[in-house]
Amino acid sequence: MFLRHDRHALRVALLLLYCCGLLLLVASSTDARQRRRQPRPSPPAPAQLLRAVPSPRAVLGFAPGDDRKVADWTQIRDYFARLDRASDRVRVETIGETTLGKPLIVAFISAPENIRELPKYQSIQRRLADPRASGEGDADRDGLFARSGKTVVAISCSIHSTEVVGSQMSMQLAYELASATDAETQEILRDTILLLIPSANPDGNDIVADWYRKSLGKPWEGSEPPELYHHYAGHDNN
Repeated sequence: MFLRHDRHALRVALLLLYCCGLLLLVASSTDARQRRRQPRPSPPAPAQLLRAVPSPRAVLGFAPGDDRKVADWTQIRDYFARLDRASDRVRVETIGETTLGKPLIVAFISAPENIRELPKYQSIQRRLADPRASGEGDADRDGLFARSGKTVVAISCSIHSTEVVGSQMSMQLAYELASATDAETQEILRDTILLLIPSANPDGNDIVADWYRKSLGKPWEGSEPPELYHHYAGHDNN
């Protein structure tokens, strides 16, 4: 009698479990269909993110280093101006003027939060570089500044007129740092502020670029420009 009663209770319990499971399955399926009907914004793919940062090829019509192609100073400046507008990792500033009146520029490249706080890090660098602040009482303060500052790296490209590879490379380097999404590059940007000067000699860059374009396809293609490298002295490394 007790055995028959236990078997009956077991059948009832299994039937209830089956019904509960069936109800849960139907509810889950209905919920899934409702979720599918509601459009959800998908996270942007890396390729979509990179479209906002123009590559040198997209702006110049050729890639830096392509055979028989040289960007002049106007093209280089234009590219860096576009990077400044497109990327929060880049800030371009004019730092002077050449002998022939061309603007000298520097590109600050770092993580967005560092670019936003450039005045803070400039102040730290001034403090660390000041020889008057080297007393024993400043040790703790110097330690604080060193810990809260960033590694600052300056790269000055193409001092010599005919050494144009540096000025051309500067655009590709800036693009890679402004658009990279890998963890290693982002870590470097968080810890480092790069001061990239695309050319220390824009006048010479233009002399070489202009002459090279004129000489293309001629017997004297690739020859030295028949022009003084400096407006007054004839040669200028700076």
